[in-house]
Amino acid sequence: MNKQKRTCKFLLLCLISLPDCVLADYAPKGIRLSAFEIRPTLEIGSDWNSNIYNRPTNAQNDFITHVKPAVSVYSNWNRHFFGFDVISDIQNYVSHPHEDRQIVNVRLNGKLDVARNSFAYTKFSYLNAPEQRGAPDSLVNAVAPTGSQTVSGEVGYDYSKYRINLHVDNITSHMMFANGITGAGTFIPNAQNRNRLGNISTIRAGYQITPGYEAFIQGSYNFINYDYYNQQGHLRSSTGYSVVSGIALKFTGKLTGNARIGYQGSNYTDSYYHGVSGMAGGVSMNWTPTGLTSVTGNITQTINQTTQVGYSAYFSTAFTAMVQHELLRNVILNLNLGYIMNNYQSGTIPSSQQRTDNNYMAGFNAKYLINRYFFLRSGVNYTNRTVTNVANVNYQASDIYFAVGSQY
Repeated sequence: MNKQKRTCKFLLLCLISLPDCVLADYAPKGIRLSAFEIRPTLEIGSDWNSNIYNRPTNAQNDFITHVKPAVSVYSNWNRHFFGFDVISDIQNYVSHPHEDRQIVNVRLNGKLDVARNSFAYTKFSYLNAPEQRGAPDSLVNAVAPTGSQTVSGEVGYDYSKYRINLHVDNITSHMMFANGITGAGTFIPNAQNRNRLGNISTIRAGYQITPGYEAFIQGSYNFINYDYYNQQGHLRSSTGYSVVSGIALKFTGKLTGNARIGYQGSNYTDSYYHGVSGMAGGVSMNWTPTGLTSVTGNITQTINQTTQVGYSAYFSTAFTAMVQHELLRNVILNLNLGYIMNNYQSGTIPSSQQRTDNNYMAGFNAKYLINRYFFLRSGVNYTNRTVTNVANVNYQASDIYFAVGSQY
């Protein structure tokens, strides 16, 4: 009788929190090592890309193999936290071996619980990833993808008491680009134009009006220092700011999000470049209508760096949405949609013509968990870019992939 009661109780808990119960049989076990847990994964797959160079004409397609080893290590302490990730993607092109590349991402993060309602945290990351073909600032005539490395560190502190929430954060990053070589062996200077050190400091103060409603104000200051003068003899180093206010909402755990609006700007140390300023803000939403489906959406507008001759920066307005649904207890579906408009600012003397990049993205993928040790993954992605007043940069590309993976 007691066994039947326990079984009924377990089934009732599963009905209340279905995803946690049904996926328990498919969660990786991990390797327990003292107070840490290690979770290794390996994914092997292949994809077909219809336009590997992201060109408007004479598109080249190819099959690409992927080997993706990864390992995660994290603590199981009652207080504080430490985590470590290494993720790699070794790509080999069947018909275009000069496009072969290896992506490596190393991440460290830790949290120190200072008091009951406050904690400090730190993050570090290293990313070695060649720049995507067709990116606005990439080397068009280079025989191989442009090498790129980014090292970044972050420290922050969160404090909450009564109805007041405070958050301070500082992120420092250094981006380094490789020089290029043409098919004829000609050297292409690139690092001198684009290597830069960036820093952004943020403070956010919020007040909980009522449970589920928080009003906040946030201010940021940033500086970007380029390592060298560009080929035109100018330095793109700048300082910038952003001030926004808004409201954060949380309804019974099913709908959370925030809306914010404010102003942002960027000023340059070299008088050759004009300052850029305009509206800042956005909307973020996370909706979980059922225990099996989640919907996220974001709208943001930011100022971004560019090394395009004749422009000082560009406003990027992004609309993104993702729907995730657990079709079966071991079948997870994802739908991603996005539209990004990059509006370049003619901030130089003499001014340049208007340029606007319209980027459309759509993707659908599915993951099938065979058991807790093996899984299958497949999907399709589509991208389309149209640019006004600039010739030979529009493109569209499709990508279909399939992979098998193991986890422990």
